[in-house]
Amino acid sequence: MSSVFKHGLGWVFMLGCFVVASALDAGEATDRMLFADGLFSRGLYEMAAQEYRMLVQTPPQGFLVDVALFRLAECARQQGDKKEAERTYRQLIEGYPDSEYRFRAAFRRAELFVAAEQYAEAEPLFRALLGDDSPDEMKASAHYYHGYVLEKQLRTLLAQAAYRAVLKEYPDSEYEPYAILALARLLLEQDGTNVEARELLRVGALRKQPNRVAAEALFLLGDLAFTEEDYAAATDAYQQLSHNYPEDRRAKEAALQAGWSTFRAGDPDQAMVMANQALDRRADALRVDWQYLLANILRQKNLFIQSLEMYGILLQDSPAHRVADASQYERLLLLFQVERFARVIDQGKSWIPPDEMAEDVGWLMAQSYEATGELALAAETWTRQLDAWPASERAPEVGLRLARLYQEQGNLAGSISVCLRVAEQYPDAGEGVGALFFAATSMIAVDRVTDAIFSFDKILTRYPDFERREEVLFQKGLSQLRNGEPAAAEESLSQLLAEMPDGTRAAESRFWMGIIREKMGRREEAAEIWEFTLASSPTPELTSKLHFYLAAVYHALGRFDDALDAVHAVLPTPLRGNLSEALLEWATRYALDQNDVERGMVGARVLVENAKLSSSRQIGLYLGGLAAQRAGMNAEASGAFEKAVAEEAATAEGVKAWLALGDLAMQRDDVDSAEQAYQEVALGAADDVLLSVRARSYFGMGRVAEARKDWEEAGRRYMSVGILFDDPILAPKALYRAAQAFQQLGKTKEYNKAMTELQQRYPENEWATEGTTSGDTL
Repeated sequence: MSSVFKHGLGWVFMLGCFVVASALDAGEATDRMLFADGLFSRGLYEMAAQEYRMLVQTPPQGFLVDVALFRLAECARQQGDKKEAERTYRQLIEGYPDSEYRFRAAFRRAELFVAAEQYAEAEPLFRALLGDDSPDEMKASAHYYHGYVLEKQLRTLLAQAAYRAVLKEYPDSEYEPYAILALARLLLEQDGTNVEARELLRVGALRKQPNRVAAEALFLLGDLAFTEEDYAAATDAYQQLSHNYPEDRRAKEAALQAGWSTFRAGDPDQAMVMANQALDRRADALRVDWQYLLANILRQKNLFIQSLEMYGILLQDSPAHRVADASQYERLLLLFQVERFARVIDQGKSWIPPDEMAEDVGWLMAQSYEATGELALAAETWTRQLDAWPASERAPEVGLRLARLYQEQGNLAGSISVCLRVAEQYPDAGEGVGALFFAATSMIAVDRVTDAIFSFDKILTRYPDFERREEVLFQKGLSQLRNGEPAAAEESLSQLLAEMPDGTRAAESRFWMGIIREKMGRREEAAEIWEFTLASSPTPELTSKLHFYLAAVYHALGRFDDALDAVHAVLPTPLRGNLSEALLEWATRYALDQNDVERGMVGARVLVENAKLSSSRQIGLYLGGLAAQRAGMNAEASGAFEKAVAEEAATAEGVKAWLALGDLAMQRDDVDSAEQAYQEVALGAADDVLLSVRARSYFGMGRVAEARKDWEEAGRRYMSVGILFDDPILAPKALYRAAQAFQQLGKTKEYNKAMTELQQRYPENEWATEGTTSGDTL
């Protein structure tokens, strides 16, 4: 039989003639088998099946029917007739238990169950193929598929064992790479950070064949690193995947995540290149996702305008895309970060965010309302945040923000209410105790001092380790003092000092303890406490307060030098405005009495500044003029005295200021001004309290007359001083000057009488002996 004929269609027609034969001889059977195999290899499965079926039905003696059955089953499988294939495989297995094809038939039969997702039926078939009588070349695949069907039945540990058997017993088989991947996946599902799985994937990534396994391993390594936020490792895996296997489906699937990992690994420039390249491919199905990534990259690079534009393009073109809500939120966040609060409000109020973003968006909106001064809307939004997400970790802080906002609006009652709510609902949160403390301090501001003390006590009892414990004790003590409980206040402040002797509130606590002692009349103890506090180098503000209170206590204790020092320690500070006018006047006079001209001038100046009454101002101006005069600053002294007399007051110092103006005018030979000043003194010194002042004004009028050489008037003025005022200093000099005036007039009798009276009344006075005086001024 020619080979041409054997391989041509002639065989089809010729063999068809033998179909009805009862049996084939060996040669015909061999030819028919070869013909059937040829048809099978060419994919002509239906024709091949007819031939195999004929061989099975009419086999010659000794013909290998098991082989024909196997290939007949294979034809059915290739044609999609899985039921017929399964039946034929089973016929072979049961009919020819010693056939070497029974193992292949059993494997194929098991595969059919796998294809039909009948894993429970397939599992015992694969398990049977693991027996000792199975050929070794089949055990590797049997182990692998046995693991596969066990995995599908969620019998994970047994599946792992099956895959491990492939790796251990058949490391060189074609199934080893697939077992690596399968086992790695199972281990990662069991433990997302499994070290063995990671190592398996590294091994798989190094496999040169098949490419699919290496690509899949790199993909999984990248995903694993990305999940663990090891973005450098993820980037490395993805780069190997795209470079080594650019046509693999995983390379395309990983592109976007590779962009994200590159970005998060700290290489935004390269990530931007990747995003732009992807966007240049306009048909990219992930175009919007790439836009989202690019917008985020631009934001991180502080290219705010471009980032906002990209978010805008995305939202305009793809408002329903899965990243649209995230883009809207990112845009709001960016606007918030660049303090475009009005735009945050404008874009946020028209957007209904998904539930998982609603809290974050509300957070941004509330702060933006605050920033733009829309406090009512801010308070409304904070309240909604607190009510809608009471279990949020932000809730305590939201409550505190709302409380502070109420406080800024002057709604202290609302602030206290919110703080108490936060303290009650979140007692274990740091903000819980903070809210209770905030409520207590706010209660003080609205005169709910008793409630404040109660809240401070609750903090001390419930939160003994509260970081602001010192402040709680301090405020509690002040509240008790304000509430009329000095003993309790002292106890609280003493506790503070016992626990925190060097604390930030220690000096102030001692100050207030001194206040308590002073109010109890125990001034020496108060002074001692305050002196000790001063020695501890307190703040400038407290130092000023200590001097302020010490000044009054020292004065009350008769420690006048210390009192003067304390007053002048206060004068350079803002507290000088709180010094009493009486204490300032005393300090100024005392300084001048001690001939401390500089302190006298400073005290007088502050007295004038502090004066609320014209009379106090007049006194201060006079004392200032007196200090300047003693310092030889006559021009400044005159200015002060002139201001003093200009005040609408009627104090003794006002009269004395006129007298001083008269004396200063005489010194500069301004007789007319001196005369006017002395006349003002005479008018204002009618009270006997000012008798000596009136005497000096009369004497001054005598000097004016003498300067004008009006000896008649001079004698009369001087004699009036000598006769009317028994002033042991002024009267002798006046009698002497009167005698001199009479001598100028040639009135010897009057001269003798004036000198006789001088010598009789003041025999020991220097003026009693003519010509012994060293000067004419008092």
